[in-house]
Amino acid sequence: MNNLIEPLFKNWHANATALTKYGFVNGQWTTPLLDDFTLTVSVLGDEVSCQVFDEAAQAPYTLFVQPTATGRYVAKVRDAVITQLTAIRDACFTQGSIYHQPQTLDIIAQVAKTYALAPEFLWQKFPRTPYFAAQIRRSGLPRSSRYNLIVSAALVKSRLRF
Repeated sequence: MNNLIEPLFKNWHANATALTKYGFVNGQWTTPLLDDFTLTVSVLGDEVSCQVFDEAAQAPYTLFVQPTATGRYVAKVRDAVITQLTAIRDACFTQGSIYHQPQTLDIIAQVAKTYALAPEFLWQKFPRTPYFAAQIRRSGLPRSSRYNLIVSAALVKSRLRF
């Protein structure tokens, strides 16, 4: 995967049935992109790749994957590709667990069992940081319980490896 695709599909798992319903044939899906391009997305297992083909030049267009490439046109193509890939991810993939350490999974399971809460991930910049407080405020728990749970979530993040 390249730097454009990897963050979009990290910890997401392909659903073969949903991919077929979306229009994937043998793991590939092709669609027109903007006016002069064709986007081909390939899914093999959970690995996603894409290619943009410039119809006018009859050649692959690769500038959109170069992080150093700038300009309005490149940005327009890059945004269109990201929009298509995000739509595919939302329709055909399910999000997997980002945590693998047994201690972390145990704490999250205990919070779910005790308080019937699931972590929310609110910050795109910190996608592995769980947040329970918004749900806690709605849960009707006493203030001291809310504080203890917020502190526990902070300790989970600071003391355990995710």
